[in-house]
Amino acid sequence: MSEMIDFSSALQRAFDLGDKAATAQYEAQNRPNIIEHDGAAYLYFNGKLTQIEPAEIYHPETFYASTLEGLCDYIQADSDEQFVTGQPAPLVVVESPVRVNVYGVIVGEKKERPLLASCEYEAPEIAIGQYIDAESLFINIQSCFVADENRDLVCKVINNMTEEQSVQTADDGISQRVILKAGVQEVDKTIFRNPAFLRPMRTFTEVMQPQSPFVVRFKEGRKAALFEADGGAWKREAIGLIGAYLKEKLRDCNVVVIA
Repeated sequence: MSEMIDFSSALQRAFDLGDKAATAQYEAQNRPNIIEHDGAAYLYFNGKLTQIEPAEIYHPETFYASTLEGLCDYIQADSDEQFVTGQPAPLVVVESPVRVNVYGVIVGEKKERPLLASCEYEAPEIAIGQYIDAESLFINIQSCFVADENRDLVCKVINNMTEEQSVQTADDGISQRVILKAGVQEVDKTIFRNPAFLRPMRTFTEVMQPQSPFVVRFKEGRKAALFEADGGAWKREAIGLIGAYLKEKLRDCNVVVIA
């Protein structure tokens, strides 16, 4: 009788162990599991595989400035603690003669750089590459070009062109003789030797405006025009000047300037 009791107890224990094993196996099969594959994470639960979207990372709103000085003040103040010494350095990138962007360190599974700040110069509308009336061109050159001898020489002839005067030009491909006449009397004679080197205001005012060669042309009807003659070389010079300015101003800040 005692042996029967021992056998029954053993059999019950076996059943109990079997139930526990089955339960453990069931729980293992239906327990949520995280699986990573090819840089992405997936949740396996109840026989279904679902991709887990990466958590959204929040950053301060992009700071916008219109001057290089304002951008440097923002970086130096570091009110958002984005430029802490000892941490990976954000990038200050001179994108063009009129735009500088500041990118933070790489974050998240997508390895993205947040745009921390952006600075853009609002260049004036410069009359280049088109014939316009003398008065409009004179005003445009006076307001949008840096004053120097070359600018003053161009303005001198343009300013002397009036409704009562006619313009005669003689062109040899390199220089252009411009003669202003009032009736039969010659009132001014000027020879332009192209190109004329001028400094339009095309980039941030904190740096020197690059000097570029321009072909100056005049024609009857009180018309004149300026044509660029440097193939866009001024843009590379401007980017270099901006980069040098930022490196000097931000030399004690935890940033890398790329220009």
